Amino acid sequence: MASVTDARLRAALDRTRQVFGGMNVHPDESTCECHWGSPEELTLLKTPDAPLGVNLLYRTWVDVRWKDRDALLRRLLPQFTYVLATVGNGGRDQVGWSLARTEWRDWPKEQYEAVSGFLHAWWAHTLETANPPTPAHEVFATCATASGTVTPWLGQWAAHRGPIADRHLLEAVDAWIYDLESDVLPGDWWYWDDNKTAVTHELNAWLAHHAPPRLTALGAEPDLVDQVRRLGLPSEFAGASPPPPEPGTESHRPLGRPLATTSHPCAARADRERASPGARWRGQRRPPAHPRPGLRPHRPGRRQRIRPGSRHWSARIRD
Repeated sequence: MASVTDARLRAALDRTRQVFGGMNVHPDESTCECHWGSPEELTLLKTPDAPLGVNLLYRTWVDVRWKDRDALLRRLLPQFTYVLATVGNGGRDQVGWSLARTEWRDWPKEQYEAVSGFLHAWWAHTLETANPPTPAHEVFATCATASGTVTPWLGQWAAHRGPIADRHLLEAVDAWIYDLESDVLPGDWWYWDDNKTAVTHELNAWLAHHAPPRLTALGAEPDLVDQVRRLGLPSEFAGASPPPPEPGTESHRPLGRPLATTSHPCAARADRERASPGARWRGQRRPPAHPRPGLRPHRPGRRQRIRPGSRHWSARIRD
């Protein structure tokens, strides 16, 4: 495996090895041999600090049948974090899920800080590396899913400016755009269902605000930049191409608002009436709901009552 030259990432890996070194899985831990591995591999897993192969680390990390996942991941973290930093995630979207299924954010302070420190160092290193082992948008997905939020990772992306970070942004947009246009998080990397919609809106708003100028500077296709810009619009405006600016108006408008146009007096009055129900009739005699208040309009499928002695009753007798 490659060596780690980034000082911050190397320090985070050393801290992870120091905090979690010597930890072991539960003595009675077991899983399905036909889907996971052999009894010899299980014995190796139960030996503290015993080196595990890359494939065995991947299989063990993403398997969902373990009895004590927290203890299992503590056992794997010193070696698995190094594999993530040097080899990559192996194309597995479930890497973040495995941490999300544990209570790692409630672990003792030094353990929580070691995991969090690695995730932040790994993400920063990825943004500064032209060809990282794992694509930047997949590292972002892993960190966001493991932590249950996209906010700090988007903040780091906004702070990292330059051709490399912008190129990663272009690759992410290219991979995500069609899902995000439908207000759907791309792929299956998000573990939390209760805030999926809010996270999608946050990601769309951030991309619509930060990505267009950075993508334009890279020479991205104008249509793609336009698609990203529309991610920040309300759904009723997002499906159509933005209209050209009118003569004398600003060419750039705030995200989420339609272009300002000169309203016809009738349209302006209608806007006021929608904003303040009843404004049209304020100070005037409001017309009745029906031209003849004493007679309900007939609704199909319902028998209309006719009052005896009325002209309708007389007309029915004559017929």
